[in-house]
Amino acid sequence: MTEYLPIIVGETSSGKSTLINKILQMNIFGCTTHESTSTICKLRNIEKITIKVEKENDEVETVDVPEDLDITTSAGIENLKELLMWYTDLTTSAESKDYLCVDIGFPIPFLKVMFYLSLYEVLRKNPL
Repeated sequence: MTEYLPIIVGETSSGKSTLINKILQMNIFGCTTHESTSTICKLRNIEKITIKVEKENDEVETVDVPEDLDITTSAGIENLKELLMWYTDLTTSAESKDYLCVDIGFPIPFLKVMFYLSLYEVLRKNPL
């Protein structure tokens, strides 16, 4: 099945991370007044929290995410944010600039709604 995902692009320090945090209704990306997010971040709506990092040499690394990480709590959100900072934030890790992409999966109600709206549009335009 084809995925339809919103794309957010903009100038350095234009508020992309802030916008994503607002849409997700959780503060998982750092927000500063200068460049901080250093990699492309793909967000997926899946039940289990997963993080995969694609490196410059096309190697993909699966990040160990604690089984008990609970993003329904403020402590869980903060733990996810701290974990992501090592792979996405220049102010935390200089190595983050060596990653091409960080693929982040966790339950995201907004993307579930987006999927259903996209499916509706596909079926409306191309009835079975």
